[in-house]
Amino acid sequence: MSLEQLALLGIGIFAFIALVQAFNTARSIKRSSGKKVSGRYRRPVGSDQSARSMARSLVRECCKRNEEQAREASESGRIPEQLEADLDEARRHFRERVEHRHRPIFNEAVDEIVLHKDLG
Repeated sequence: MSLEQLALLGIGIFAFIALVQAFNTARSIKRSSGKKVSGRYRRPVGSDQSARSMARSLVRECCKRNEEQAREASESGRIPEQLEADLDEARRHFRERVEHRHRPIFNEAVDEIVLHKDLG
């Protein structure tokens, strides 16, 4: 094998390694950055405490916008359609922002805040 062939082989190997490294870097950036929200990428909420806080905040906001329906839900144990629609929108937003393992927390917040069920 001549010196020229060895040089070309080295260049080819170097180019291959550079492409693999670039691919791995791009893949890790995409995984860690999460979804694009408001024009920028955001990582999903990963802590249990932060997810609970977000869920409670969203549910309380829905209850404030629909005070009459929230009171009715508390008394009857059944969520009226208008409040349910508002809660579904909040649930969609919550699911977009948290890791998959924290998704049930939203329903717990609805039970606790809207329906006043003891989750203890």
